[in-house]
Amino acid sequence: MLMRDHNSNDAYSISQIIPGLMKKFGIEEQHWLTVLEKEWSDIVGKAVAKHTRPGRLEKRKLVVFVDSSVWLNELVRYSRGKILANLQKRFGQDKVRSIAIQLDPDGA
Repeated sequence: MLMRDHNSNDAYSISQIIPGLMKKFGIEEQHWLTVLEKEWSDIVGKAVAKHTRPGRLEKRKLVVFVDSSVWLNELVRYSRGKILANLQKRFGQDKVRSIAIQLDPDGA
């Protein structure tokens, strides 16, 4: 579907318009988190995905929730860099610049 700007002869595809509308209505981040949740297992691996979930994005820092202090320690010590690299590879370095890992406040 193409739309035309009333002030010019330039045509825009719907894929060019939707990101701006999502940002305007404040749903861009929520949509991104939904996509991230669907791809989480592929990004972090099945074993890690069983014990973690993406939380929220705060100023390009992704908060990752983990279900136990054992997994928290393991991920902070050994996997934080790999998770960040995988996120940046999938979504770009500007989307996620760092990650914080913390215990899940919902106890999930």
